[in-house]
Amino acid sequence: MQLKWRHQFQFAGYYAAIEQGFYQKSGLKVNLLEREFGPTPIDKLISGTVDYAIGGVGALVYRVNEVPLVALAATFQHSPSILISRYPYIKELKNKKVMLSKGIMNAEITSMLQKQGVSFTELEIVPSNQSIKGFIDGQYDAYNAYTTNEIYQLDAKKIPYYTFSPRNYGIDFYGDILLTTEKKVKTDIEQVELFRAATLKGWAYAIGHVEEMVMLIHEKYNSQNKTSKQLFYEANALIKLIYSDIVPIGYMNEERWQEIGQILQSTGDIRVGEEIDTERFLFSNYIENSFFKLLRQNIIELIVFAVFLSFSFLLFHNYRLKLLVRERTKQLNKARVQAEHDARTDNLTGLANHRSFTEMMTRNLSLAKRNHLELSIIHIDIDWFKKINDHFGHAAGDKALITVADILKRNVRLSDTASRTGGEEFVIICLGINQEESIHLAERIRAEVEMQHFSYQKNIFKLTISLGVASVEGEETIEHLLKKSDDALYRSKKLGRNQVQY
Repeated sequence: MQLKWRHQFQFAGYYAAIEQGFYQKSGLKVNLLEREFGPTPIDKLISGTVDYAIGGVGALVYRVNEVPLVALAATFQHSPSILISRYPYIKELKNKKVMLSKGIMNAEITSMLQKQGVSFTELEIVPSNQSIKGFIDGQYDAYNAYTTNEIYQLDAKKIPYYTFSPRNYGIDFYGDILLTTEKKVKTDIEQVELFRAATLKGWAYAIGHVEEMVMLIHEKYNSQNKTSKQLFYEANALIKLIYSDIVPIGYMNEERWQEIGQILQSTGDIRVGEEIDTERFLFSNYIENSFFKLLRQNIIELIVFAVFLSFSFLLFHNYRLKLLVRERTKQLNKARVQAEHDARTDNLTGLANHRSFTEMMTRNLSLAKRNHLELSIIHIDIDWFKKINDHFGHAAGDKALITVADILKRNVRLSDTASRTGGEEFVIICLGINQEESIHLAERIRAEVEMQHFSYQKNIFKLTISLGVASVEGEETIEHLLKKSDDALYRSKKLGRNQVQY
């Protein structure tokens, strides 16, 4: 099994499947291979060096080009891949040094760049050496990273940076796709099913036993010498992307793969007009096909005896019914996922809503207390917001709220939770950073809002925000922490607004 990177919480489900004996009970002995400089995980899978590998949605490009890869499961419902840059705008990266993995390992990043009018030929590509040290030392200008890893290192070293997430540009891909080959599926589908099931069981265990898994990785799978604090940060960020409380772990939707294929066509990774054959790409179709293939073989024998002609008609009817049920199930699953998302999302800004904020605050405070992690919150209020509504209208006010929310999204880490808790109020939950680092983040957000020119129709106006920062001390409750941040926000307004108080 070829991992996509070196050992870290990103692969906790595989460690859990080994340590809890899930693979062994399925008759499997699994050897996990860390990523090394050289061939990509997909290259190793294609060459037959490994049986399974973790890749990105670029695997679909291989499939369209007749490389027989099969997707078994999507670990993350949203990719954690981002681009870290020294420059605030993507177009400023033209003719600059950008570190990216070779091939289409970074399909979501390349799609985002091309969508913003930056082609590969306009970049000076630096082959990936899997280290952010060169960015820190100024050797290159942008780096393809995970929000769960490198952001932590940059914040700890107080290195200035800008992040670009493909999701903010309409590119929402799956992350960490578990892959094998069509040959493997056809010659040993039983092993593939067992391996997939044990892996997903491992992920379910890892999500439910975060502290245990952090200690295991720290003691046994820590080739990167990460601290427990780093691993908790990574775990908190990754679990948000798995969505295990909304969809089954590993869930993949054929329609979404078609949409991903269309995005890859629009960016030139797949030729326009090329058929996107997801049927042979998704493992779920092989399971169904193998089942019906067996039945068809039996039917041929039964037809010879004529007695079972009626059974073949019934089988056809059941098959047709199953297709209808499967389609309806897809629709219901899609509706359920959307309903869960809507229930926790502010419709206007796309940030977490008050309900989601309360849930995440409870979870993060409990996690912080159990594992002695730092936890801060940043309370934000737009200054004189009523004047915007009164002078320019509510539509202008809505545009201002959306723009401020976009600034928050650009600046927070994936492990942070940015919420709109009501009206013109926002709150950011920051797990794993101390008060000083939270104040630095708050000041960065304040400065960017102050510099922003807000526009609606022909009107251009400026805004400022006031911010209050508070950190957990001892056995504080959520109510006490919120009161501290609210008091700090009140001081910010009383002292003249457009400032950070703590």
